[in-house]
Amino acid sequence: MSNTNRQEWFLPLKLIIRSSLVMAVFILLLQCAAYAQSRSSIDSLRQLLQSTNDLQRRVELYKSLAKEYLPVNPDSAFIIAEAGLRMSDDKTPLQFKGEFYHYIGNALVTRDSLDRARDAYLQAETFFSQSKSWESLSIIYLLLGNIYYVKDQLAQSLSYYIQGQQLAVEYHVPEILGEFDLNIAFIYQKTKNFDDAIRYEEMARKDFERRGDSINIGITMLNLAIVYNELEELGVAEQYALEGAGIFQRMNDHANLAETYMTLAEIAEKKKNDDAAQDDLERMLKEIDLIGIEFAGPKMISRATALAKLGTFYLKKNLPAAYSSLHEAFFLGKKNNQLSVLSTSSDGLSKYWEQKGRADSALYYARLHGFYYQQQVNEDNVRELAYQSAKFELQKQLKAKEVDQLKAESAKRRTYFILSVVIGILIIASVILFFLFKLGRNRLKRADLERDKLKSELEFRNKELTTHVMYQVKNKEFVLSIAEKLKNNELMQHPEFKKLVKEILSEIEMDSGNDSWKEFEIRFQRVHTDFYKKLSSRFPELTANELRLCAFLKLNMSTKDIASITYQTANSIDVARHRLRTKLGLAKDENLIAFLSRF
Repeated sequence: MSNTNRQEWFLPLKLIIRSSLVMAVFILLLQCAAYAQSRSSIDSLRQLLQSTNDLQRRVELYKSLAKEYLPVNPDSAFIIAEAGLRMSDDKTPLQFKGEFYHYIGNALVTRDSLDRARDAYLQAETFFSQSKSWESLSIIYLLLGNIYYVKDQLAQSLSYYIQGQQLAVEYHVPEILGEFDLNIAFIYQKTKNFDDAIRYEEMARKDFERRGDSINIGITMLNLAIVYNELEELGVAEQYALEGAGIFQRMNDHANLAETYMTLAEIAEKKKNDDAAQDDLERMLKEIDLIGIEFAGPKMISRATALAKLGTFYLKKNLPAAYSSLHEAFFLGKKNNQLSVLSTSSDGLSKYWEQKGRADSALYYARLHGFYYQQQVNEDNVRELAYQSAKFELQKQLKAKEVDQLKAESAKRRTYFILSVVIGILIIASVILFFLFKLGRNRLKRADLERDKLKSELEFRNKELTTHVMYQVKNKEFVLSIAEKLKNNELMQHPEFKKLVKEILSEIEMDSGNDSWKEFEIRFQRVHTDFYKKLSSRFPELTANELRLCAFLKLNMSTKDIASITYQTANSIDVARHRLRTKLGLAKDENLIAFLSRF
């Protein structure tokens, strides 16, 4: 939100504080006339209202129109905002409703209807909270704090200021942080907590300097001067007051400049410099005469205070001026019920008539002085008691907030600790799982390697066994070919060699028999330990030749190779394979070798 628009949203709080009477005057002005839209803007909004029948659009236009009217005609703004509220329904954004109540509250402030304004702001608070319009809500808290401040409900005022300040910090609304600091400083100043007042005044000044807000910088200087004057640090107080006066002179801010001259007069009086105090009071009156009508109430209050004090100085050297000042101050004091002014001016008038030799008049005003002074003392005592009570409430509230904050921080630390433990456990568990996963992978990898090794070794043994079988086949074929040649050799025609050849052929036939098969089966069972056992247990009807055929097929030997090693034709082997499939109960599309590989 721009600074211009923000000035249309909240009303500044100004204080007039006297050494004899601690008093706050809530100047409820909408200081945005310089930024108000032209009449044509209002006319344009009215024309748009006449040209649309859409309900939500009309509600939005009513909101804009109320905002435009607020700085120039608060009564019209009030009527339009109420009409917009009546027109709103469930579809109307909650923030719009909050803004309507905000404008109504601002308009009621200008009528001095603070209770009704407070109720409107509380309604705005509800809608801004529900719509999470935190920036607008922080401004509402500032306004509510101001109202409770004027009502002297300082603890409630401080509560709203602190809530609003926290929102402004959390949701980055730096434009009003200075106002919160300044108003919190006013509360501490009012309850005589001067150290805290100075701390918040300094924070406010830094924020106003960052924003380049000269008027508020000057107000901060003035308030620091008042605080240090209360603390009797007159040199520091005078320095701040003069700095503030310089700013107000440059800005033509007559109201605050008048207040600064009053403070300088009080400082000069404490320094026993009556001439300087009188000069400051006369400058104050000149500035008061230049103040506009919008400050009419505070203007008369300030004038009465200055005249009462100035009259006491004139008694020493200018009796006509003294009477004029004291007389006007007395009647202004009665009009505004300023007990401190009535006490001071009646005391001064008593001294004036005493110097004039009018004992009766002197006695009359002396009695009035005693009456008003006693009333002032009583009121000051009541006010002091109220401020001490407020101070106690403030301290109790701040202590409660401190305890709540410590509890929240403790809960937060506990939450962080639990989260840290959980995160630590998760990290440790993750590391453990990672290593377990890695270990599992390594084990799987080793198992895969072992399996591959065993598979390779099995394949090697199978190849070795097949090679041996083929070698046996070739060797047998070679021996048989030699035997065949011997049979057909001419040696068989000679009686002396025939018997020898027959013996050789007989040995060849015996050697090519069971011994070679026994050797094959021994070698085969070393590689495929339980093959015969598993196959026989499942298919006990298999013959020895069929088991031998299964072994050849297990070694993935071809029909041709099997025929060679068994001295059968390929056709005979195919028939044997068919019979084997039947005994094994295989379907036509089921692979015989794949089936045997399972055993």
